[in-house]
Amino acid sequence: MADSHPSVDQYLSDHMDAIHQSPKLIIEKSIIPSLTIWVSADGTKVMLQRWYDVTPDILNGIGVRSRDFVPDSDVRLVDKDGKEIHRIKAKLTDDFDGLPVLLARIEKTWSLARSASEFWTQVCDILIRSRVPSVEEVASDFYDVRRTGWLELSCFWVAFLARLRHEFDQPGWDGLLSGDQLIFRYIDFYNESPSRGPELREPSYQVDRVRLQSLLDAVREASTNQEKKKTLETLAEYLLKGVTGFEVLQSQISATGEIDLVVRNNTTHPVLARLSSHILVECKHWAKTIGTDTVGALIADLRDANLTSGFLICRKSISNAAKQRRNNFFQRDKGFIIVFTEADIQSVCDGVDLTHLLVERLEAIIFQR
Repeated sequence: MADSHPSVDQYLSDHMDAIHQSPKLIIEKSIIPSLTIWVSADGTKVMLQRWYDVTPDILNGIGVRSRDFVPDSDVRLVDKDGKEIHRIKAKLTDDFDGLPVLLARIEKTWSLARSASEFWTQVCDILIRSRVPSVEEVASDFYDVRRTGWLELSCFWVAFLARLRHEFDQPGWDGLLSGDQLIFRYIDFYNESPSRGPELREPSYQVDRVRLQSLLDAVREASTNQEKKKTLETLAEYLLKGVTGFEVLQSQISATGEIDLVVRNNTTHPVLARLSSHILVECKHWAKTIGTDTVGALIADLRDANLTSGFLICRKSISNAAKQRRNNFFQRDKGFIIVFTEADIQSVCDGVDLTHLLVERLEAIIFQR
């Protein structure tokens, strides 16, 4: 495992265009035809810009929060041969400038580590010192998790490096081969470290469960098609509003028809942050099992909107073929279709925490359980 590449100490800078040993980050900016107009305060200068060229200062200058209007871009992590290791969608903010040197430090640690446990411990220390994930107090005792993209890319880079050692017949590295599992494992390590920032906790689920039960009863009693649609959408909106960080928007029109609800995902939960910035919600008040066509239509809407996450609220479950299509969507697009049935909603009425249930469903798709 001799290191024939430049060491991290020889790097000229930690910017995105700095040289790397093996990791390479390919930034693919979204090309959006929409233009924005910037006008100077005195009205003497006007500038047309594409959305991805707009700086936070310019957007702040016209009274719009900058990050909301910076489009998601694809950030691809590839090895020295150009093979993709992992891909995320992220806002290209200044936070990404230091990521290449962080990945290089992880690789240097890997080249010197004598065992997988030594490597993992040292990597976690590096991440904590680098404030990954960093937290920002946005209200009293409420912390917003930043740099979740750093954490995800770092964990998948760790898994890639561990796989090289594993394939080189070195024992003990098999416990570090899944980037998804390492994300959860790191959060536990982070919370136990005396050097960390504030503890990362799961947000609580807060709704009036008596109110939720009455909405579920209304769904069960609905008879006309209009009543069925209205009662289930009302239930879905109230159900999802209880998850901290979820903001439920009204119906939207997509290329294939009307989307029942849209969830704007502002969660700080390290697992739920894997869901896309906006989550499409489809409600089906059917007395039969949901088939593959319904799941396929939701996937089509997600792809059209360049999103990766959808909730399917239905009375019955989905068929085995539909489950396979959902799993294929994750394998091919890293996308999530989360199903909530009438029985699931009843369990929430009876005291189950929807946030915990959502995390379990997400992990079941990730680990193909």
